[in-house]
Amino acid sequence: MSGPNEVVHDHRGGGGAGGAKDHEADRWVAAVAMAAKLPLATEDSIFDGVAGLARADPCPRLGTAT
Repeated sequence: MSGPNEVVHDHRGGGGAGGAKDHEADRWVAAVAMAAKLPLATEDSIFDGVAGLARADPCPRLGTAT
């Protein structure tokens, strides 16, 4: 995948988790992040290997000592 349009459309019907209906909103959020050239804050593995999608560093969870 190389752009926002591909994030939304390439996962559909692919048989993997990315094509599942429950990930539709996730794909749109990722596409918007790519279009705006912003990192996506997610730990969802459906976005592993998506070319051009930057991921934000996860922040520490609340209630954990640093």
